Amino acid sequence: FCFPGAYKWMRNAKILTMPHPRYLRSFTSNLNLGSSGIDNVHKNYLKKEVSSLNESEKLCNLLLDEIYVKPELTFKGGKLEGIATMQPNQETINLATTIQAFMIISIFSKNKDIVGLFPSYNLTGTHLHELTLQVLYMLTDLGYKVLTVISDNNGVNRALFTKLCNGVLKTNFQNPFCLSDPIYVIFDSVHIFKSIRNNWLNQKDSNQTFVFPNFHDRNEVMTASVSHLKKVHEEEANSVIKLAPALNRKVLCPTSVERQNVNLCVKFFDEKNIAALKQKCNDSNNNLSGTIMFLELVLKWWKIINVKNLYKDVS
Repeated sequence: FCFPGAYKWMRNAKILTMPHPRYLRSFTSNLNLGSSGIDNVHKNYLKKEVSSLNESEKLCNLLLDEIYVKPELTFKGGKLEGIATMQPNQETINLATTIQAFMIISIFSKNKDIVGLFPSYNLTGTHLHELTLQVLYMLTDLGYKVLTVISDNNGVNRALFTKLCNGVLKTNFQNPFCLSDPIYVIFDSVHIFKSIRNNWLNQKDSNQTFVFPNFHDRNEVMTASVSHLKKVHEEEANSVIKLAPALNRKVLCPTSVERQNVNLCVKFFDEKNIAALKQKCNDSNNNLSGTIMFLELVLKWWKIINVKNLYKDVS
């Protein structure tokens, strides 16, 4: 019953005594519902949350991400919404094209919270740096201990990390509001993983050939081709038993939306695909060594990134 007509029907039924819609509109207009940025209501909520955590649970990761939105001006609760609060030129009024989001995730508990949502227009590294310092100050003041700042690898976020590290990109910087605490900067591993796959798929030659160095012999240049995986898929398309069951059209030829799905990326670098290529290489003497080496290299890195046990594979 979230529609006005349904609410009107319930009032007319006179089963319950319900307030007039005009009263509800005047009441909710005074509430700070869906507000952007960092307001006192949300700050008090975070203060209450942190008071229930022990010291280890206060250790958290600060995640940054931008959400693309349709530029639109709306009137809700007596307020205009949709105007960018963060933009290069504060003298002009622009509709927000993105929402810059900040989120914290506790390392030793399941606690996670949104810190702030900032409607933005053409956000720069300088403005994002100012926002991040505001968020860090508030979190430190409330009692959270930020251990890492994590974002994807776009240009604005790289500029942010460089500014946080005083002009030279490093692995960490000192928390400006608690100098005894280092904060590590990390590019989102999932974004890097998908970017590797996307760059490979974006190669313009017919075989989608990716060139990379042989890390065992730097003088040798290796090549990896998506066409080798496509050929395996085509040969097994009508087979009941497949050496590479993870391969399908969505994995090999994803749309722009499907490229955001990390599960398809995991299937692209699946171990069974590597085993299938090795088998094909033995059967037909095809030179698939470059493709096999590159798949193994990326898969090994992905496994290392996702290790959660300190003693994994340690004898």
